[in-house]
Amino acid sequence: MTIVASDVYQRLPGEYFIMHPAYGRIGAIGVGGLEIIGFDPTTRQFQCYFFDSQGNTTREALSCRDHVWSWQGTHARCTGVFTDDGKTLTARHERPDDGVHWVPSMNVVLRKID
Repeated sequence: MTIVASDVYQRLPGEYFIMHPAYGRIGAIGVGGLEIIGFDPTTRQFQCYFFDSQGNTTREALSCRDHVWSWQGTHARCTGVFTDDGKTLTARHERPDDGVHWVPSMNVVLRKID
């Protein structure tokens, strides 16, 4: 199924948090939400909070190792790599359909527009 979306990443005043509104369509279905990314000094990890257009809230840990970014939550995970001098992010999303085994969910390519 084709996914078309607009994602914007913006540093909030003070530069402690990043706001990420996302809007799009998965096939004929409109989707969207708002993600807030910040650093948790207690866990020493970045945390992502996502509020979607169906009223759901999720929390994921975000980390970077060897230039690979990883998001890990209970119901979703993702790995992403920046290329093209940081202007392109290619991300592979997965979900545990049976609660145990992870299966591909979607592949996403985000491109920075100057």
